[in-house]
Amino acid sequence: MRDAVATGKRHFALFGNPVRQSLSPLMMNAAFGAMGLRAGYESHRVENLELAVRMIRERPLDGVSVTLPLKGAIMAFLDEVDDDARAIGAVNTVTNDRGRLRGSNTDWTGLSEAMQEHFALKGRTVAVLGAGGAARAAVHAILRAGGTPMIFNRNRDRAESLARWFS
Repeated sequence: MRDAVATGKRHFALFGNPVRQSLSPLMMNAAFGAMGLRAGYESHRVENLELAVRMIRERPLDGVSVTLPLKGAIMAFLDEVDDDARAIGAVNTVTNDRGRLRGSNTDWTGLSEAMQEHFALKGRTVAVLGAGGAARAAVHAILRAGGTPMIFNRNRDRAESLARWFS
């Protein structure tokens, strides 16, 4: 990839393993085209996270979407991680500001906005089905909005572990 300044094009990527099945590049490139943006989005199967993070800085990539199994591990390689991502224990978005990498988690805000379109979370008890990454974001969203999450999972230990994480 050439420098975005020289080409006038911004570059974004998806990091994960596996990523071959992901529709994100197709959707993001279609969205960029529909909006008239000079930008591209590609997926990278990441086996060596440290090398992959170096690629963000050196290539440079303007931003990266992060998926399994890298959401927790990538935090150690970033210059900054926002409070919400730290509370969730996962980063799904990395932005590159002239070589300074900042991690955030947008899953919880998307979930919060989607839920609150249908009902207020404050004062409500909300069932969370599962104890994986999306559930972590959901629990955080519910707590931030003043609700009480109730976690249901096939594996009791995982449900209890998630509940303990958020006290």
